[in-house]
Amino acid sequence: MAKISVIIPVHNGADYITDCINSITNQSIGKENLEIIIVNDASTDNTYEQLMLLEKKYSEILLIINLEQNVGVGAARNIGLIYASANYIGFVDSDDYVEYHMYETLYSKIAHYECDLVVCRAKKHLLDDRFNISMGRTNKDDNFIIINNSEDRKRLLNMNISMAVWNKLYRRELLINNQIYFPEGLIYEDIFFSELVKHYANKIYICEEYLYHYIERKNSLSNNSSDWVKRLHRFWIEEFKLDELKKRDLYDSYKDYYDNEYMITYITIIKNFVNTYGTISVDLLTEINKFVLNRYPDYRTIPINKKILATKSPSFYIFLLDGLNGEIDLDYVKKLIALA
Repeated sequence: MAKISVIIPVHNGADYITDCINSITNQSIGKENLEIIIVNDASTDNTYEQLMLLEKKYSEILLIINLEQNVGVGAARNIGLIYASANYIGFVDSDDYVEYHMYETLYSKIAHYECDLVVCRAKKHLLDDRFNISMGRTNKDDNFIIINNSEDRKRLLNMNISMAVWNKLYRRELLINNQIYFPEGLIYEDIFFSELVKHYANKIYICEEYLYHYIERKNSLSNNSSDWVKRLHRFWIEEFKLDELKKRDLYDSYKDYYDNEYMITYITIIKNFVNTYGTISVDLLTEINKFVLNRYPDYRTIPINKKILATKSPSFYIFLLDGLNGEIDLDYVKKLIALA
């Protein structure tokens, strides 16, 4: 029986899916220890044909699920989870690749320390730079974390652990027993999934070795305003996440943390949008503000907002918060941009 199930959703990935799969089948842990589940999310290029060739080559370890309708990354990963049978589960994005010893390293940690989760580091780079990238380690020591109480949990929530799922290995029972899943039809689905994991994982190993290659592709960068507006999904994910945490009775003990996180998300998205495009439409900012006010009509009482509003120097942050409950017009937007 395989030790690790690797789930890979792919949509129109003909240009890179073979390289991705080869980096996994060549793992030092051995093919016999891997179960590779590829969810072909209704690709319209020749991804399917390439997958059929790969299936012939690796028929003993490759499971291909072909979807007739495009469902998105979150739903595709959920489908992959249904088919996963190994004790440990990993995710890889179809346009990335991994170091040859990644899964051997992660498995050795998660098995030895009996972890719920093991995390490694990733490097982001262009594909053209792959031969010039030095991986190695960070300047930190590995860290083994045991959660014994709510204070330990608070420290974990505040730790700077990537919310991505592709640089991690999960104990399957953790995900199944706690019904941890990906939201469907939204981007930023990793954030929801990873936040739930943080609440249920009790043993976590942080490996400070760079083992995952996150490929930045020039044609996939979200640099136009239509793509940027999709980042409003970040608010929807926050809403969905907070509602789910409340339903599971996981919110009240960490209320200040989550309220602060929500407002940080709001401020960061607006500032980044303005810095990227030099403007923001009155209608868009009005829509976002209504979204925030619906969740937090008493937003001034949130700890981080109280701290910001208590400062005396005029700033982008104060002006943005002061305008949350006011009428947004062109003059307001101009002043906001000037302060950004």
